[in-house]
Amino acid sequence: MYWKTFLINQRNGCGSEKILADSPEEACEIYRSWLTAEEGDYQMNAILVSETPAKKVFSLTEAMYADMDENYGGYCTSCGEEAYGIEPDACKYVCESCGQPGVYGVEELLIMGLVDFDA
Repeated sequence: MYWKTFLINQRNGCGSEKILADSPEEACEIYRSWLTAEEGDYQMNAILVSETPAKKVFSLTEAMYADMDENYGGYCTSCGEEAYGIEPDACKYVCESCGQPGVYGVEELLIMGLVDFDA
């Protein structure tokens, strides 16, 4: 899930970041880890922005699509990595590269409108 974290302090005003995390507490901890000692005292909060990350659109030729379909391929919508050995209709498999549940089979990506065929 994506969380919008907000930082408010007396010295530097306020700031915000969009962070991928499982909970608002985890999002705040991630943001807190980026801060330096100069930030001083601050208050922090996080709100849910999106349950799912924005999906990538994959540009493929028809030959590439056919190869992916024949070889049980797909892509991770989180990081864009190719995945093999998955069913054509696979949904939300965990990506070996980024660890996110964003791997979809190539047929499922087509149904979802996430495949753009190159001319």
